[in-house]
Amino acid sequence: MLQVNAKHIISKIILLIVFLMVTSFFPAIQNQVMGGDIKPGPNMHTVILTHSPEGVSPNPVRIKKGDTIVWFNQDKEPVAIKFIPEIGIVCSPIINFYADLSGFYKTGSILQGGTASLCFIHSGEYEYEVIRLVAKPKGKPIEQILQGKVIVD
Repeated sequence: MLQVNAKHIISKIILLIVFLMVTSFFPAIQNQVMGGDIKPGPNMHTVILTHSPEGVSPNPVRIKKGDTIVWFNQDKEPVAIKFIPEIGIVCSPIINFYADLSGFYKTGSILQGGTASLCFIHSGEYEYEVIRLVAKPKGKPIEQILQGKVIVD
């Protein structure tokens, strides 16, 4: 009986050591997969989403490779963001965005006060849509689409 418990304890210790080794290397592995040698830059830019005709400010937003953009929803209605061109690989961390099977980055619903962010590693111009549902007094809400652009130097 004592011998069985010792084997059980030793196997748990080995699993714990393996787990700790793997998780300690994960950030390095994640950086290689998500962004290669390019690390997020020190610059963070904020894009404010509001309930106004413009709705996206600043627009366009100009950044450098490795910079991060945080979209902040100040609108009372939920919004979603969808990039029109493929972005390719972005650096991590990615917050509230996901890449669909075609390589297009999208968010789910971002509630009032919520954020989403991406860090860009490739130069180019990236157009995106901000989609919000606008409540109508009578009937179904209508979808309103605002345009935005990111320019990465």
